Amino acid sequence: MRERSSTVHSETHPPLAINSAQFLAATDSAMRSAILTSDLAASSQPNSHSPSCIPERPLGDASDRQREERASGELLAAVPGTICEAISGPASSSAFSTQTHISKGYVDLIIKVYYKNVNPKFPEGGKMSQYLDNMKIGDVIDFRGPNGLLVYKGSGTFLIKPDKKSEAQKKFAKHLGMIAGGTGITPMLQLIRHITSDPNDSTKCYLLFANQTEKDILLRAELEDIAKRHPEQVALWYTLDRPPQDWKYSSGFVTADMIKTHLPPPGSETLILMCGPPPMIQFACQPNLDKLGYPKSSTFSY
Repeated sequence: MRERSSTVHSETHPPLAINSAQFLAATDSAMRSAILTSDLAASSQPNSHSPSCIPERPLGDASDRQREERASGELLAAVPGTICEAISGPASSSAFSTQTHISKGYVDLIIKVYYKNVNPKFPEGGKMSQYLDNMKIGDVIDFRGPNGLLVYKGSGTFLIKPDKKSEAQKKFAKHLGMIAGGTGITPMLQLIRHITSDPNDSTKCYLLFANQTEKDILLRAELEDIAKRHPEQVALWYTLDRPPQDWKYSSGFVTADMIKTHLPPPGSETLILMCGPPPMIQFACQPNLDKLGYPKSSTFSY
């Protein structure tokens, strides 16, 4: 399948929905990255904000200070562990994991674009991802959030809701295991960024990242850079369905042996997070976690 990954930036204004947004485009050698940014101010009129003019720039070159200067009003960074929702029309919306860690006024989104007439199983492709991919500079889109059943409060403390109607339960994890498949890396990277950017957070992250081929590994350079800079805090392992001949990591579906070798063992201070295709979660991850003795209270699936 021909796919393209886009990273989108928007600004949050809780508790209101994200409204006005200016779409900027940037290009590098590997992909076209989309940058969605808006200048939201505290207002009781959620549709009254007009986008400010921010020059086109390469992805990720804005410092935290620059981002602070571009934000106005009482703008907050994304809440770690949550999602936000992009709305392209009355009947079309998609939820995305936010990526911002410490930058106030911005939410980063990593979006994989699925084009129509590429995969015969999905002839129409991804409606929302194609909609975002076709936006032009100056286009506007509505957002709402942050939402979600899991919130990271920092220093190993999570608030987790069993379902939308339940009260959040506090869970402490000194050891955070993560199983990601494909674009399921997005909530994991969000947490890894947040944890490693906080010198007072000693939570250790163990990531098992599954993909079809080596070229499908999203954000590999950043993941490996973080693991290199924080070797005592981030352990990274891959598995591929179709690995190259010189592949030094695992191959095939996520197995009990992979989990046992590369994730923290069951314990009162262990939490395992999962995000990926439903078949991977249902038939590979959860059964193997059950087999290895991880209690349901110590696992969470996005």
